[in-house]
Amino acid sequence: MSLAATATTTAITVASAAAAVGTFFAYLYFVRRSDANAARDEAMALAETRREVIVDLRTRLGILERQHRDRTRAFETRVSSKRHSRRRKQKRVNRRTGFNGSMRPRSPTS
Repeated sequence: MSLAATATTTAITVASAAAAVGTFFAYLYFVRRSDANAARDEAMALAETRREVIVDLRTRLGILERQHRDRTRAFETRVSSKRHSRRRKQKRVNRRTGFNGSMRPRSPTS
């Protein structure tokens, strides 16, 4: 084999090795870039899921607050009605028994 043939073979081998190394580094670069894109896409999907959960929770909280307010009003109305009913009943009893709210009996003129 001649010196030129050996030099050519060596040059081709070196160029082939350099191309293989370059291709490997290009592959690593694009894999990392692809992983970064996938990670970004996953983060965006998680953010969207989080947003949906927050919207759902706010809606549910609003519904529960309205239910609580309505039930509280209904309870207060019932309690107030019972107090009023009790007062009316006590007044009727007082009229019948002659009790005027003090320890003295009611005078016959009133």
